[in-house]
Amino acid sequence: MIVAIAIIAFVASTFFFKESSNLQIVKIPSPINGAYKAFGDKILYYNGNTVYCLSDMGATRWSYDVGMEAGFDCSDEKVVLWAGSNLYILDKNGNASFTDNLGTNIIFAHIGKQFMGVVLGEDKASRLSIRDHKGIQIDEEADAFMNDVVLDFGFFGNDGEFLWTLKLDTDSTAPNTILNTFEVGKMNTGEVSLGEYITYEVLFENARLRTINTRRMSTYDYRISRETAESVLIYGWQLLDSQIPNKGDGAMLFAPSDQLTNPKTINELRLVMADKDIRYTLPMSCIGAIVHNNYVYAVANSTIYKAASNRRYFNSYPLDLENGAREIVAKLNNGKILVSDGIELFMVTLP
Repeated sequence: MIVAIAIIAFVASTFFFKESSNLQIVKIPSPINGAYKAFGDKILYYNGNTVYCLSDMGATRWSYDVGMEAGFDCSDEKVVLWAGSNLYILDKNGNASFTDNLGTNIIFAHIGKQFMGVVLGEDKASRLSIRDHKGIQIDEEADAFMNDVVLDFGFFGNDGEFLWTLKLDTDSTAPNTILNTFEVGKMNTGEVSLGEYITYEVLFENARLRTINTRRMSTYDYRISRETAESVLIYGWQLLDSQIPNKGDGAMLFAPSDQLTNPKTINELRLVMADKDIRYTLPMSCIGAIVHNNYVYAVANSTIYKAASNRRYFNSYPLDLENGAREIVAKLNNGKILVSDGIELFMVTLP
């Protein structure tokens, strides 16, 4: 059963106003072909050998040599790096609290408020090791992933004391995605089959887990009891961005899947917030969009459009990049976005 959510059509191509104020734009002296990730109000950048922490003005705060073919993840305060079988945990200033060779291949890792997790081994013979920020192992799970592929995991709860995992059961007649939850160091709190539609995002929002696949967004409590009244059909839409506060309802921003091919030509947006399902028609095709402080921002070649979630129109702001905007690379938590023009990178302060 799916309870209908109020839908508001915002015909933004009819209602938009041009602002004359200039946007603050700072050139970031880093190549566009690196790997970038927002790190609170800073940026992490990996150039194939070293991870750099850059300020929102492009200054290097610290760097850490990790070697080739490395991966990295971060919370707002901590960083985890891995390469081969080597694992590194850093604080926000780049100081290492743990470095070690774990003796087996690291597939990927994530870090939360008080724990980090690392998936070790091979795709269908993996185990998940949970450690604190000093690298001390707290828990390990292998039986739950026997003969399955671990797709992703993350920490949730007020202090990140719970863990969700996604695994793919490839031995069934049809592929089946399974969601598990654990209380770190204690017990498995639940398991549910999510079906053959691959879940590509799990969010912890307003004390609930939201699972998002190509068909629907479903809601579960801590013990994986499904809240059917909170289910939202999203067939044909793909998640672009989200804003999840520590308390209260979050905002999930979607765009039509067929408008997200490379290059993106986004003409419509959909914002899901609490019991609202808001549709926007953009004044011009855009290359990306985000949600920040309950405003929707869409970036076109030479314009940023801004709309409040309760308004029927967009304001437009000229975006003066010589080669035009081509991609939103990252969103910082201080109202700035990293934008590529295909040649260089720029930090843009949102209006």
